[in-house]
Amino acid sequence: MSRILIVEDNPTNMRFVVTVLKTAGHQTLQAEDAITGIQRAREALPDIIFMDIQLPGMDGLEASSLLNAVPGPAGAEHERQIAGFLYPEALATLEQAANNFKAIT
Repeated sequence: MSRILIVEDNPTNMRFVVTVLKTAGHQTLQAEDAITGIQRAREALPDIIFMDIQLPGMDGLEASSLLNAVPGPAGAEHERQIAGFLYPEALATLEQAANNFKAIT
């Protein structure tokens, strides 16, 4: 199964997503803000990142842009899937910020 990083500042949402993903057999990593999420992504190189867009401090769009610069294992390019819970009008902005994103509307 996949190793999934969840960047979410709402504890209720975090518990829900972690429960669903673990029940499906995935390994989860958690971060409550963008800075911590970027650090965890650099350390763990997750397969998928679920990124909240509205985070305290740095928002999820800026964090997604910065994550594109994180190298993959052994210097290889690491394809990331970044998912966000968005309003349809935010899709164009996210498309500019992240490679290979999946929007959940």
